[in-house]
Amino acid sequence: MSSSTSRVVMSSLLIGLLLLPVMAISQDVGPYNKKSSTVLLLHFNGDYENESDLTADPEKHGNPQLVDVNPNDDFGKQLKLVNEYQKPTSYLSIADDPDLDLTNSWKMSAWFYIDDYGKSYEEANANTNCARYPRILFKPGDRFFAWRNYNITAFKSRSWLNEGQVLMTGYAGYGGLPSVTSPNNSINKDKWYHVTFIRNHKTNKLHQILYKSKVESPTNNPANLELVSKKSTSFSKDHTPLTNSQNVYIGTNPRYGKFCGGDLNGYVDEIRISNTLRRKVAIDVKPGSEKNPTNPSSNGVTPVAILSEKDFDATTVDHTTVRFGDTGKETKEFHSKGKNGELIRHEEDVNNDGMTDLVFHFRTSETGITSETKQVQLTGETFNGQAIYGVDNVKVVGNKSGGSVQASNHPNPFNPATRIQYHLPKETDVKISIYNIKGQLIKTLVNKHQSAGNHSVRWNASQMASGIYIYKLKTRGTVKTKKMMLLK
Repeated sequence: MSSSTSRVVMSSLLIGLLLLPVMAISQDVGPYNKKSSTVLLLHFNGDYENESDLTADPEKHGNPQLVDVNPNDDFGKQLKLVNEYQKPTSYLSIADDPDLDLTNSWKMSAWFYIDDYGKSYEEANANTNCARYPRILFKPGDRFFAWRNYNITAFKSRSWLNEGQVLMTGYAGYGGLPSVTSPNNSINKDKWYHVTFIRNHKTNKLHQILYKSKVESPTNNPANLELVSKKSTSFSKDHTPLTNSQNVYIGTNPRYGKFCGGDLNGYVDEIRISNTLRRKVAIDVKPGSEKNPTNPSSNGVTPVAILSEKDFDATTVDHTTVRFGDTGKETKEFHSKGKNGELIRHEEDVNNDGMTDLVFHFRTSETGITSETKQVQLTGETFNGQAIYGVDNVKVVGNKSGGSVQASNHPNPFNPATRIQYHLPKETDVKISIYNIKGQLIKTLVNKHQSAGNHSVRWNASQMASGIYIYKLKTRGTVKTKKMMLLK
């Protein structure tokens, strides 16, 4: 081989090696495809549809627009928000949903472009509190819109990008807000940026990756992407993000508005939120039974197996995290305890395929399964924090009367909110009230006539002290009371 040929080959190899990390990086800037872990996915490609069926489509406010900044790229149209000082605010909102209350491991990404920051901290009049920090994505963590479950925000005065989550004692001050920020002056007007935030609650790390497009539109071409910042920060293992029944907002913080404290004047695209460690697994209701019959009127237990596959080992599942039922959250595993006080794991080869599976037992009457149920769901985590999700078909038998009134709440213990889920075998008047341990009424959550079927109501106890509380569900001829614990 000649020296000139060697130089060409070596140059080609060097170029290939240099391109490898860029190629790997560029794969996660969109356009995105929906996965089982995706809880929100907005393309804005001609409509406002949320591609994930786990949460609602956005609601439009003001005058949002869909425009195509580059007809020749792969991203289609973008969302344009025009917000000017003291003029009506344009933004989107997505209705609150348990899947949008992020507390464990997750990943969120977005493209954004800032036309105008408005007034900076230094330029603002202190009496008007008109500091400017446009919210690209914002989920409040309290009813005052002051604290956040999560947000992506840009600041003009320091030009950084900030993402944070409040502690469960979130009213204490900003010192309790885990955040990771890009360097000062890393975000400029009139440029497209792509940001990704990753929270891993097992490693207690919050990561940020920020790219700038070298062209005047979002891009997935590696040659047109510049890595601006890649940073991580740690948070306490006891940190619990504050959740609330507030909506998710795109382009604003409704607490401020009027182009003073949270309105975005610019563009966004490809907004994605995922439970990053969630994966589908195979489950089998009543292992060995061909048609998976189950009787919700029974007071017994329903066996459920998580099946090992060639790329998934069921014995890695943390059995204490598994929930099973009509929505996957109704009831936790019912097992006897061994001599050491720990729940006994039942591992066996259910399918006789040489792979060890994990078998659980659930109180049938608490699973939320009714005569209308066609599929049941299972959720949980592996020991390394990987979330799992599985579904299976069921055949309901012996439920001619529709069963009885059932109720359970999850999580329990909880902080600061829990969801009470209940089943009504027939339409009736329903009243659900919260009492403290002294029997004093705290709040009435439901007081109305409701149809037969599954229902739920959320109680936010952020203003209450830690302790035991009781909820009472009363219908015609039925009264059920259960204890729940608030731990702050």
